[in-house]
Amino acid sequence: MKPQLTPTLDEFSELAKRGNVTPIFAEFVADSETPVSALKKLDRGNYSFLFESTEKNDVSGRFSFAGFEPRTVIQSYGREIRVVERGDERRFETPIDPLDEVRNLMARYQFVSRPELPRFAGGAVGFLGYEAISFFEPKVPVAHRDDLDLPEMLFMLTSSVLIFDHRLRSLKIVVNAYLDDGPPGEVYARAAESIDEIRRQLTKSADLRTIPTLAISFPRNLSWQLNKPENTSGPVTSFKLSCRSDSSPISAETLTIFIGVCVSLILRRTCFVLKPMILRSSAVRRRCMSG
Repeated sequence: MKPQLTPTLDEFSELAKRGNVTPIFAEFVADSETPVSALKKLDRGNYSFLFESTEKNDVSGRFSFAGFEPRTVIQSYGREIRVVERGDERRFETPIDPLDEVRNLMARYQFVSRPELPRFAGGAVGFLGYEAISFFEPKVPVAHRDDLDLPEMLFMLTSSVLIFDHRLRSLKIVVNAYLDDGPPGEVYARAAESIDEIRRQLTKSADLRTIPTLAISFPRNLSWQLNKPENTSGPVTSFKLSCRSDSSPISAETLTIFIGVCVSLILRRTCFVLKPMILRSSAVRRRCMSG
């Protein structure tokens, strides 16, 4: 049975006059699926992301988002920009802020929003590393040696996004259709095929192992350091904690580490909001982060 798509082909053709990126989606009951199991089933080893959140300690956020199958990935190493777009890679030196290159990339697209979807249904997702601060605050010193060989900036533009609505217990499979890829009819047909393929993949079982919580320790005087920040006055209203693993390389999957860290922090009733994001890549060998 084919899922019902929104918008229809006729509606899509009309929406194409308003922009060149239009989300096409189908909605399903999500009682038997979770964001983690869905990402596990759909992961093909490429870049992907998972947004989970908790609010007010024990109250869960309404939405979770999982994105995969990146259409475009943009990275920066100093002033070198690397862009992989639909399998083609180009590299160049930028005379401007690397974030301006992301803005230039996104300026090519005009997204057509839908009232049935939350405000986020796709776009550039990624991270900006600490070393990128030199482009905004040149006086701030950065490390002279990069022992991790990670990009200072990485953003991806995914074609497919899963939106879990925990309040309504629903799942929307969203495929953002780019009119640059051809005539509206052909673009719509390919998006419909992608949604149907994702639905079939989600019907399969996921190999999710039992994961122990990770032991994470922080300095005993951490709270003192946070309450009395150097060269500042007043109380600390927000903070994020992180730790780096300097032991032997971790062989577990990134998704496994993510689950273990998050559960460990929740069980310890931490006093800060968890809003973690995963970036899947074979280049990332060891990183333990919370925040």
